[in-house]
Amino acid sequence: SLRMPLIMRWPGHIKPGVRSSAIVQELDYAPTFCEVAGVNTKENMNTFQGRSLTPLFQTGEHQNFKNRPIYYAFYENPGEHNAPRHDGLRTDRYTLSYIWTSDEWMLFDNQKDPAQMHNVINKPEYAETVKELKALYGKLRKDYQVPEGFPGATGKLAVKPQWDCAPSRD
Repeated sequence: SLRMPLIMRWPGHIKPGVRSSAIVQELDYAPTFCEVAGVNTKENMNTFQGRSLTPLFQTGEHQNFKNRPIYYAFYENPGEHNAPRHDGLRTDRYTLSYIWTSDEWMLFDNQKDPAQMHNVINKPEYAETVKELKALYGKLRKDYQVPEGFPGATGKLAVKPQWDCAPSRD
């Protein structure tokens, strides 16, 4: 999903042809819509974990998005993609993932390996990067208030999701 393009058009507000390499997430949409609608009060904006995208509208770049790391979690297993439950972070250069069910770390250098085919977590030349990214991972989990043990180090969810994705039989 990080490779999915976000295309926006708003004549008079978004400069035509502007491209951005900023890493954004779905959680950035709500603060953007609130700002655009003029309801970006402190009370509203403090309820969001994301950032308004409006600073990107004119040039595609902004200090708020420079070197922005994002946290992500994938906990649907088994599921359509049959990927193990994991979470991690993404920067413009690296993806660090922790696979909960196997207690395994993975690091991908997206600059050298954009297809993420080679786990470099144990390569000595990445030791300092791993240390920095693991510290950042802990900080992001704290910032996003991720519950301890989520999505579940034992292979079982510590917090059961409150949704049912099974097709209805009605």
